[in-house]
Amino acid sequence: MMTALQRLDAHAVRYALWLLEREHAIQCNTVTVSTPSVAFGLTNPGGNSTQATVAKPTPFGSLTYPSPSAAVTAGSNGVVSAGDGVVRWGSEGSEASSGLKLTFFGVGSDTTTGNANVYAWEESVVGGVVAGQRLWVPTLLAAFSFELDSGMPGVANTLVPATNYFATSITLSTGNTGISVEVISPGHGQDIAHAVIDTKGARYIEVRYGTGSSATSLNGIWKRM
Repeated sequence: MMTALQRLDAHAVRYALWLLEREHAIQCNTVTVSTPSVAFGLTNPGGNSTQATVAKPTPFGSLTYPSPSAAVTAGSNGVVSAGDGVVRWGSEGSEASSGLKLTFFGVGSDTTTGNANVYAWEESVVGGVVAGQRLWVPTLLAAFSFELDSGMPGVANTLVPATNYFATSITLSTGNTGISVEVISPGHGQDIAHAVIDTKGARYIEVRYGTGSSATSLNGIWKRM
């Protein structure tokens, strides 16, 4: 027969085991999501886009791998050099960041508007009639319209010169709000707006702009998340 002290000890052991099991369950059901802090770059480092309407990309075949930039000729989307505006995002079989953060800016007057389409470039396995030929296919991830704000100018002697204004308002034209695209749009006279896009395993990312005959030129900054 157990003494009162032994029963107390047994109860204490059971309680301690219950606490351990509970702690383990909490740890197993807790997901920690970390976002690396990385520097941003320009979507079109060769210069602002002056294209009036968004030049939609089309599929193409290439023997050079990897080279989606081969489809982007100089001036096709208002940039300076061939391939400018195409960002390498992932590589074969490797994990790539799923989040793309975008902030838009450009040259124009206060409340000038612009458009931006974000494309994912993906390639096929080697195949086709010609040995080694790969098919590159662009798919639209999201489309935006935005408004520049003279109250948020760039800074002289930086990637975003003082002659440029940041967008404080962004509207999602095409995409799934709150699912694959998140838009933070404070509004005119407020803070700088941005959007976060699920890149869906893209190999390359490309942002193409359209001034809509409103802005003089457009560009953006991007970073991985």
